[in-house]
Amino acid sequence: MRKARLLILTTVMMGLVGMLASCTEEDRTKPTKSEQVTITPFQTTDEAFNRVVGWLTDSSVLLQVKRDGQTVFLSYDIYSGKQKTLYETSDMISDVNISADYTYFLVYAASSKDAASIKIFKTATGEKIAERQTAPVTVNFYWNQDTPEKLMLVAYDQDWQYRTYVWNFLTGQDEEIDTLSPFVSWYSDNLYLMRLHSDEKSELSDLYLEDIRDAQNQSLVIANILQFAVNKNLLVTLEKSEDEKELVYDFRTVGFQTLFKYTQPREYDEMGTFIPYFDTNFDQDHFLAFEPYESQKLGEIPGQYRLVEVNPKAGTSRTIMELMENQPLESSPNGQLALYGYQFDKVINIETKQLMTLVDLSKNAF
Repeated sequence: MRKARLLILTTVMMGLVGMLASCTEEDRTKPTKSEQVTITPFQTTDEAFNRVVGWLTDSSVLLQVKRDGQTVFLSYDIYSGKQKTLYETSDMISDVNISADYTYFLVYAASSKDAASIKIFKTATGEKIAERQTAPVTVNFYWNQDTPEKLMLVAYDQDWQYRTYVWNFLTGQDEEIDTLSPFVSWYSDNLYLMRLHSDEKSELSDLYLEDIRDAQNQSLVIANILQFAVNKNLLVTLEKSEDEKELVYDFRTVGFQTLFKYTQPREYDEMGTFIPYFDTNFDQDHFLAFEPYESQKLGEIPGQYRLVEVNPKAGTSRTIMELMENQPLESSPNGQLALYGYQFDKVINIETKQLMTLVDLSKNAF
């Protein structure tokens, strides 16, 4: 009897072990939730497609296409494929820009050789809420992250002389301010950072903190930088290392204290240091950048790069993808996906490390 019980118990245990092994193997091969998500490519043609402008939400993007002689701006859900026309115009488009909080987008366009306008729309509905007339000149736009309706405009004339304006398109306030350099970025509601060359022959410059309410109040905060970017209470400065073969990313707090330094091989040419593309939608937990495999002088044939994600707060980094081309990228609001390519026609899944097609040019959508 005991032997019979032992035999039955052994059989049951073997069955359980087999089931557990089977479940373990199934779990190992079963795609995760993020892996199961598939993107629905936008169907269009090369003639009709202009570009993906950027993210509107974690699941939708702003598309710029051509249709019946018009430029059309669409909200497109990358999962369901649903699309909505937000705005269309026959004007010549110069620039399109989405606010830092994704609430607004602007369209800068010329209606003739003598007239242009900056129009502000709500991203959710396409409702036009403001318009500013201007001459058809080159303009750079900088959204204020603390006050999304406040824009800094740096306008260049034909001789590349510039003038800087602060425009609040909800209150109607529009004033010119004096800046010693056109290379600026908002730092808070009224403060901005400015990169100024002290030696025109050097590739290095200094970073100043200024107040739009007091043009005389200038504070040198960081010296000898190559480039800088600000987003979500994090400042990153790109600097040369004591080792000529290294490029340094110095991540700093709002008080300009170093949070973490990340180094990568430095590329260069006759003009100086070459900086690969990096994601401008970053925060203290997430920063994407292309990294060369070695320090070298740039050749005629573009090299390949690894895509790395840096976590400045944790002081860690990891490789997302290998053998990539150096092209623009922009993370989604939650940082799980990134638009990639000169037209943002591809999407990178950061967790699954997949490169997916967002725009399919093989079919005629219109």
